[in-house]
Amino acid sequence: MQQSKLVGILQKFSKKDLKSLHDYLCSPFFNKNPDLVVFFTYLKKHYPDFDKASFSKENAFSFIYQEDYNEKKIGYLMSDLLKMVEGYLVQKQLDENPFEQNLKLLLTYKDWKLEKPFKSTLREIEKYLQKGDFQDAKGYYQSFLVEEIKNLFFDQQQKRTYDESLQIAIDNLDFYYLSQKLKYSCEIINRQNILTANYELKLFNEILEFLRTNPQSQKPYIAIYYQILQTLIDSGNEEHFECLKELLKDYTPLIGKEEARHMYHYTINYCIQQLNKGDAQYLREAFELYKIILDNEVLVQEEKMDHRNYKNITSIACLLGEFEWAETFTNEYIPYIEKNLRHNALMYNMAQLHFHQKDFNKAHHYLSQMERSEVFYDLGSRSLLLKVYYELNELKALQSLLNSFRIYLKRNRIISDYQREIYLNLIKYLKELIRSKGQTEKLKEMKQAIMENKNIATLEWLLSKVNQEILATV
Repeated sequence: MQQSKLVGILQKFSKKDLKSLHDYLCSPFFNKNPDLVVFFTYLKKHYPDFDKASFSKENAFSFIYQEDYNEKKIGYLMSDLLKMVEGYLVQKQLDENPFEQNLKLLLTYKDWKLEKPFKSTLREIEKYLQKGDFQDAKGYYQSFLVEEIKNLFFDQQQKRTYDESLQIAIDNLDFYYLSQKLKYSCEIINRQNILTANYELKLFNEILEFLRTNPQSQKPYIAIYYQILQTLIDSGNEEHFECLKELLKDYTPLIGKEEARHMYHYTINYCIQQLNKGDAQYLREAFELYKIILDNEVLVQEEKMDHRNYKNITSIACLLGEFEWAETFTNEYIPYIEKNLRHNALMYNMAQLHFHQKDFNKAHHYLSQMERSEVFYDLGSRSLLLKVYYELNELKALQSLLNSFRIYLKRNRIISDYQREIYLNLIKYLKELIRSKGQTEKLKEMKQAIMENKNIATLEWLLSKVNQEILATV
């Protein structure tokens, strides 16, 4: 019984939800079987772990019935209680959603052709939907649903007059479609930049052309995702980034935290991509954006922060020399990282901090404490360890890591083509740097090649090492 679907769901319940579920089961409107209340009482005694030796179907049966154990009967009871639990979850969602409640009322009054309560409920819904100038995709869809019902109600009356609800319905449907199409297109293109994945974007060019030639269709929410998309497909044009920043500045107070988190994620990713291409001004841009969203508590959701943000924020702060800020952030936000990632996240951030403070032995210590895990930390820890070995002049260890890292990049099929390219280029030029030490002309040629390529991980550090070697030969 411990492995049943019923118990698995109940383990996710809070104590407050458990009490509400009890009230739900005690209601004769929802539950006609009093045995389910008794069964639930037994289950509550074993909440939340349900792992005691006494927890079993046989003991549950004995708690409910004064008769010999019947496997089929307890099975039916578990199935019936599961349906009740799921019914409670649906009812809870409905209770917490006034829009859905009023929409169902509106449909009922439309079906019953009750004009007065229909109009009264409609006023309540329209009041709920009045959100000022900013509306997200969900809002457009909700508006469409309301206007659709209004149009059906109008048709029932068989009046031969103009009704704007039909036009408003189709407009909101268009806005909803454009919003979601842009949002999902951004996610698809972003994933293709990170992982090897094949997706098909139908009507993509046609939609972009429509939005370009019909700027009036770019409502704020649509305009934001349109500019995000432009930063992904036309990253060389900085006007898209500047426009995106202005839009976010104007509308962030009106955007929900979850949506704002997605939007800023793309904006900061653009900064990081530009940094990887050698444009150092975007370091401060990214840092200031991170500080804004930290101040607005956008990055923490349900006491959790994405480990990638945690790593990137520390990395950027260290690159800017904001060591005290970086250390405070690292220690303050580590409790918000998922447990299974917390150790690697902390070790990597501490390694970064000490590396940039030029305490390379301490950085090596923290990197050696890391466990091999997902691609994200594997790439970061291996490339940072390359730099540590170089700085410590541990050439034998460096050569070994360069070779093993190259094999890892070649064999791992999860890594995107872009990531594979930038890290293979780092390996290529680092090997060349080692071979070219003391050879001024070769070093200068190498510097020129790096400047022309730019698709190299940790580009700024590599250039600084090349420049250092060039100066050493003068």
